[in-house]
Amino acid sequence: MDEELKKMLVKILENQEEFKAELRKHTEAITSLDEKIMQRTEALFDGYKINSEKIDELTDKIDDLRFDVNNLGIKTLKSENKILELDRRLAK
Repeated sequence: MDEELKKMLVKILENQEEFKAELRKHTEAITSLDEKIMQRTEALFDGYKINSEKIDELTDKIDDLRFDVNNLGIKTLKSENKILELDRRLAK
């Protein structure tokens, strides 16, 4: 019986070493995947950040253009009113 226990213990230790080797391989694979995912995530975030900044710049430019268009509309109305006023004066 003692010999049988030794064989079983040896088998358990061999299996344990095999398990450790497999675990190391899987750990390395997971670490490699994690690094790749982190790199890609960082690249995506950088792209998102750049796009966000560009959108903000364009939004500011659009706001400036709207302001300019509104000012031009006001100036046009003022000019039209002056023309109509001058036209009325000339018609008298």
